[in-house]
Amino acid sequence: MAEAGGALLAGCQERRRRADALDERREALIGATSDLALGALYDPATVRLGLDQRLAHRAAREHEAATCEYVAWWADATVTAWRAARSGERPRRVRLIGAAPECLLVDEELASLPAVGAAARHPVGLSARLGTAGPGGRGPDGVPVAAARLAARHGPAARPGAVTEVKVVGGWPEDRRRRLWGDAWLTHRVPLLPDAGRWHA
Repeated sequence: MAEAGGALLAGCQERRRRADALDERREALIGATSDLALGALYDPATVRLGLDQRLAHRAAREHEAATCEYVAWWADATVTAWRAARSGERPRRVRLIGAAPECLLVDEELASLPAVGAAARHPVGLSARLGTAGPGGRGPDGVPVAAARLAARHGPAARPGAVTEVKVVGGWPEDRRRRLWGDAWLTHRVPLLPDAGRWHA
């Protein structure tokens, strides 16, 4: 994990340097173009430079996001292993891979992860049982849009169930990160880690 994390971080730096270099080239080109030669800005090579610049920034952002997801998984797996060592038990495989990016889990594996919290389940169920859509109306699946957004903040997606029940599910990596880490991930893009005192308790 450390080797892969290092490679991702190095890739981030490389893509950021490329994006910065293209910014400098384009700024220099614009700065060197006089009012009498504005046509040079629409030269095919110059237009391509602008496209390269946009694509480079997109690649840098996506690489940074992917690296953040990977390093967060790495940290979460470390904490999971630490907790297992403290308890004298083997860490469960599904919990170690629960936050792994680009990996899908089967229903049985998802069911063994920490349950979706009441903060997500109760408002969604209440909204659906009352039958009021509220702001945004209802989505194509019949679930109130406002309730679905609230559920998604905590990891699951809302699904219509019986009159007295709304099922909440969430199997994609981002769903699982929100389910495992909640606001720590949504607000700070970090996994949920124990406080410093608990590391030494």
